[in-house]
Amino acid sequence: MIGRPQMRYLLIASTVMLCAGGAAALWSNVLSTSPGARVGEADPQTFDELILVGGTIVDGTGSVPFVADVVVRGEKIVFIGDVPRESPGVRIACSGLLVTPGFINSHSHTYEVIFTHPGAGSALLQGITTEIGGVDGRSPWPLCEHFQRVAALPPGVNYGMLVGAGTIRSHVMGWGPGDPSEAQLEKMQAMVKVAMTDGTLGLSTGLEYLPGIYTSTAELASLAQAASELGGVYVTHLRSEAVDILSALREAIQIGEQAGIPVGISHLKVVGEANWHLQDEVLALLDEAREAARSEGRELWCDVYPYLSPDYGINVPLAEAVGQHGAHMIVPKLLPWQPPHYPRISKEGADPLHQENTLAQLAEHHHLSPAGMARVLLQGEPDARAQVNLVDRQNLDKVIGWPGTVIANDASARDPSADPVSDNARHPRAYGSFARVLAHHVGEGSLTLPEAVAKMTGLPAALLGLERRGLVQEGFFADITVLDPEAITDTATYTHPVSYPGGIVHVMVNGQIAVRDGKLDPRIRAGQILLRRPSE
Repeated sequence: MIGRPQMRYLLIASTVMLCAGGAAALWSNVLSTSPGARVGEADPQTFDELILVGGTIVDGTGSVPFVADVVVRGEKIVFIGDVPRESPGVRIACSGLLVTPGFINSHSHTYEVIFTHPGAGSALLQGITTEIGGVDGRSPWPLCEHFQRVAALPPGVNYGMLVGAGTIRSHVMGWGPGDPSEAQLEKMQAMVKVAMTDGTLGLSTGLEYLPGIYTSTAELASLAQAASELGGVYVTHLRSEAVDILSALREAIQIGEQAGIPVGISHLKVVGEANWHLQDEVLALLDEAREAARSEGRELWCDVYPYLSPDYGINVPLAEAVGQHGAHMIVPKLLPWQPPHYPRISKEGADPLHQENTLAQLAEHHHLSPAGMARVLLQGEPDARAQVNLVDRQNLDKVIGWPGTVIANDASARDPSADPVSDNARHPRAYGSFARVLAHHVGEGSLTLPEAVAKMTGLPAALLGLERRGLVQEGFFADITVLDPEAITDTATYTHPVSYPGGIVHVMVNGQIAVRDGKLDPRIRAGQILLRRPSE
C-alpha cells in the first residue's frame, strides 16, 4: 500500500519528472485540457452544496498533485480552490486523502449482468464510476432499446457501450464460416451506422471467438470504416495473444490505417512462456504504429489488467497443469481446509497473490521434485485445482508502463447483496485491478502516482470521447473517488477472489455519494448513459 510518507515521496518525485517534461508528455496530445485545475479563493456566499475539504487532488491529466477544496453542485464540479470556512454547504474532510476522478473501466462485461445487478455496487466499492461494455465483439441488439432499458433501471454507474462486430455478423450471416456477399456486407455496415447513431462509442471485435474467427481483415476494415465515418473507435480482442501475436497486432494496425479509425487493443498480454520473448517486439511495433497513427490524427492504445493469469488459467485441474506448464508457473490452489502436506510458505511483505506458492516453491520446501510434489498433492486431493501464471511479471510491468496503456479489469460489476461468493469461478481482477495498480505498480518503477491515475481516468475518457469525464476539473461531471493512500491495497486473490480493496473512502457519481466512509449506499443509482456525440 502507499503510506503517507511514501505518498509525499511520490508527489515530490512526480513533480521532478513532470517539471522535466517527462510524464506530462504522455498526455499532451490526448488530454487537451490545461494541466492542473485553477486554484483560487471563493466568495463565502457562493456555495451551498457539497465541499470536499483539503484533499490532495490527482486530477487525471498526469499533472502534479495539489491541495485544494472541491465544490460540487448538482452533477458538476463548480469550483476548485480555497473555500472559506464560513461558506455554506456540506463539508467532507479530505485532509491526508487523495481526491481523484472516478475510475473508468474501459473494458467491462457489466452489460452482461446489468439487469440482475443494476446497482453495480462491486464497481463502486473499488472507486469505479464508469463501465464501458460491448467488448470482445459482443453486444446487445438493438442498442437503442438496450440503452432505454438500462436508463430506466437506473444504473449505479455511468454506462457506455461499443457495438460488437460478432453480434452484427451473427444477425446477418449466422455463426458459421464464409465471406459476406456484397448485400450482406452493406447490411452489416448499415447496422454499425445505426448503432453509432444510437450513441455507441465504436466497434469491437473478438477474433478468437465465434463468429469473429471467420471474419476476414477486409470485412473488419469495412465495418470499422462505417464506425469511423461517424466518429467511432475500433477496439479489438486480437486473433492471438500467443505465438501469432505480432501478426494479429499488425492486422489491427492495418485495419486502423485502412479505416482511418483510432484503435484500442483489448487486455494486451503475451501468454505462454515460449512466447514471452516477443513482448519487446510487441511494444516496439506499438510504438511505431502509435506514432504513425498520431501523425494522422488518430490514437492507438491498449488496456491491461495487472495479473499474471487470464481467466482461462485461474482454475484448471492440477494434473492437467503439471503436464503442460513449468512448475514455476503453476500455483496449486489452497483448499478451504489446510491439510498438513499443503502449507503456505509466506514471506514477510509478500504480495498476497504470491503467498499462494508455486509448485516449484512447494517442492523445494519439501525437498521433492516438482513431479513428486504434484503426486503428493493429488494423492491428498485427486481433484486439486491450480492457477497458471501465463504472463511474465516483467512483461506485465512493461505493458503497464507503456505510454498508451489504460487500466481496465475485463470483468463485470455486481451487487454485493446478490452476488454469491465462489472461490473457483471468479478472477481477482474483478475486485482488485485498480487498487492493485496503485498498491503494486506505483513507486516500483512502472508508474508515478499521477501517471497511474491518468491511465485510470483522464486517458481512457479522452480516447473514448467521454465528454467532461475523467478529470477533477471545473465544469466536469462530479465523478470522484477519494482514497486513503495509507490504506489502499488489493485483497482479492486467486483462491479468494471476491474481496474488496482497502482504502476506498468515498465515491461520488454525478454528484451523488454512492460510497461514504467505505460503505456502499445501495439506494444511490446516479449513473448516466454515456452516448457518443454525433460527428459534426
